Amino acid sequence: MQTLKKANEAEGVHSAYQVQPSPTRTGACAVIITGHNRHLCTTLRAAEKFSPDHLAKPEIASIIDSAKFFYIEGYFLTHGVESIIQIAKAYSAKGKTVVLNLSAPFIPQFFKVQLEEVLPHVDVLIGNESEAAAYATAAGMGVSPSIQQSNRYANPTGCIP
Repeated sequence: MQTLKKANEAEGVHSAYQVQPSPTRTGACAVIITGHNRHLCTTLRAAEKFSPDHLAKPEIASIIDSAKFFYIEGYFLTHGVESIIQIAKAYSAKGKTVVLNLSAPFIPQFFKVQLEEVLPHVDVLIGNESEAAAYATAAGMGVSPSIQQSNRYANPTGCIP
């Protein structure tokens, strides 16, 4: 944890983790990259125990209030949708930028209801080709929309190949 905090501080990122008591372990991710393909195997562990009351602590609330941008990873939709909705609604209404990363194709496939609950408050949606295709299918847009088709449903500011 200290290594991560130091790295964040070096980059100007303020960290305010909710630390779970032992024996809860932190998450882990194994990555295999072959050519242009990436494969992940993850376990969220402690992240699955996040509680929304952490956001209400005065020292955390002041950090959140001073933030300009909110980056939310899609895995959080599997266990922390209350917190996401709370942050996204409140700070989107204040004109702050809310960014959501789809994170994996299974998020729109199996957590479509949670995703659709937060999307109206999201300014920037991030996803790779397979995540976008999974979202398009889940949302009834077809199997694999082209960029032109996607533009009918979003207001993209850019596309990264």
